[in-house]
Amino acid sequence: KDRLFRLDLLKYQVNEIEKCDLKDGEEEDLLLVKEKLNNQEKIVTALNSLRQVLSDENGVNDLLFTAIKGVNSISHFSNEYLELADRVDSAVSELNDIADTTANMLEDFDGCDYDINTVENRLETIKSIKKKYGQSYQEIIDYLDKSKEEIAKLENYSELASDYIAKKFNLERELYNVYIQIREKRSVISKKFTDNVLLELRELGMPKANFDIIYNDLTEFDDCQFNSSNGIDAVEFRFSANNGEPLKPLSSVISGGEMSRFMLSIKAQTAKHDDISTFIFDEIDAGISGVTAKVVAEKFAKISKSTQIIAISHLPQISSMADNNLLIIKKEDSDKTTTQIKELDKDEKVLEIIRLIGGSSDSESAIKHAKELISIADEFKKNI
Repeated sequence: KDRLFRLDLLKYQVNEIEKCDLKDGEEEDLLLVKEKLNNQEKIVTALNSLRQVLSDENGVNDLLFTAIKGVNSISHFSNEYLELADRVDSAVSELNDIADTTANMLEDFDGCDYDINTVENRLETIKSIKKKYGQSYQEIIDYLDKSKEEIAKLENYSELASDYIAKKFNLERELYNVYIQIREKRSVISKKFTDNVLLELRELGMPKANFDIIYNDLTEFDDCQFNSSNGIDAVEFRFSANNGEPLKPLSSVISGGEMSRFMLSIKAQTAKHDDISTFIFDEIDAGISGVTAKVVAEKFAKISKSTQIIAISHLPQISSMADNNLLIIKKEDSDKTTTQIKELDKDEKVLEIIRLIGGSSDSESAIKHAKELISIADEFKKNI
């Protein structure tokens, strides 16, 4: 129903445009004709006046004809007289031409194919066509061509639909083959990826952790939705933190501290592929200390070679590794709590490291320990 309605409308519009038979530049020409017709009396009067002055008895041409005879009669006495005679002769020729042109213009007015009503009606028709189909001749012609193309499509709808369905099927078959290739490559890469993540987890103090990537059953071609640029795989991360525990969906078994280390392991593998400028880790040090804290700090340093890291931490090993330290301070004033952030210089950083290791700022051994932690971190960063 909608197709037939659209077809009817387009045919009406095409017929209206073609019936108008608009010519390029026609409107501009008609506007000039209209201007002449509106000023016809003034134009004819001026042209008649000019013609009479030039051509009537005892007019300019008659007077010049008499004058040139006199000049010609003396031209043999001097080159100057001869030159003067030639100039007068040229002037007469030009004035004769002007007179002829003026007479032709007057004849054109007498034989004009237009009258003011015809011109105005045609201009109104053009104005109506422009209002509907485009503000210029080219826009109207473009609309006409596109409408004819659409009419052809609508009139041959069944054939076109069959062609499109066949093309769609062929494209889906090609896309499905690409999906299969993606699945095969993904399966190969995911094995290497899980092995690398497990190595990261072991370094981060989770030696018994297990991790795997589970894929859905292969979707058959007839059941494929073709609505994803990521292929047809539904992927699930499965995880267990301790030896002997079965692999379960990551979201249902992992704790907060484990999640932080797991995410760090993932990011250590994917940082070079992610188009991300900054990673933010909020208290990733929860539940870790000692050697594991040192490993986390070193992984931060490696990742930060390509991606900025903002980490909220309470561990001296991680704080020592930072290029820039910001101290977050909460203050209570009456019934209001405010948060302040202070950038630490080198000496203030040492004092905060002392505080994190539980030492005293007056203790030489605590100061030495803090400076040693910072020195070890700086040396590590130099060598990566």
